[in-house]
Amino acid sequence: MLVVIKDPHSAGSEEDIRKQTEALLGIYKDIDSAADMINRIEWIRKQLDSLGEILREDKEAEPVLKAGAELESKLREVEGFFFPLDMTGSGDDLRFADKFFTKLHFLANDMNKSDFPPTDQQLEVKEMFERQLADYRSRLDELVEKEVGAFNAMLKEKNIPNIIAR
Repeated sequence: MLVVIKDPHSAGSEEDIRKQTEALLGIYKDIDSAADMINRIEWIRKQLDSLGEILREDKEAEPVLKAGAELESKLREVEGFFFPLDMTGSGDDLRFADKFFTKLHFLANDMNKSDFPPTDQQLEVKEMFERQLADYRSRLDELVEKEVGAFNAMLKEKNIPNIIAR
C-alpha cells in the first residue's frame, strides 16, 4: 500500500491541500468539458466542409450550401469563445488575446503553485468560468438541437445524408 504524506516543509495544512485539490479537479473537469465541446463543433464543421466539397458544383444545392455556411458561421462564433480560430502556430500569442480554454489552464496553473487553499479571488474566477462554460454549453446544445436539426431536415428533403452531431 502506498501512503502519500504532505511535504513536511510545506506551510499548507492537509485541509488546505484538500481544498486546493478539490478546486483543481473542478477546473480539470471544466477543461475536459470545454475540449469535448470544441471537438463536437469541429466534428460538425468538418462534415459541413465535406458536404460543401461534394455539392459545390451542383446548382440545385445552392440553398443547402448557403444554409451550411450560415450554420458553420454560428458554430465558429461559439467555438471562437474557447480559442482564437485564426491562429497559425507562428507567433500568434502576440496577435490574439487568450481565450477561455487558455484562461482555464492559467487558473489551474496559478492555483497549483503552492500548498495553500485557493484564494477568494481564484474561487470567484473559477465560479465565473463555470457560469460561462454552462452558458456556452447551453448555446451549443440549442444550436445543435435547432439549427443542425433544421439543416438535417433540409438535407432529408433533398435526399442528402444527415450531419451527425453526437
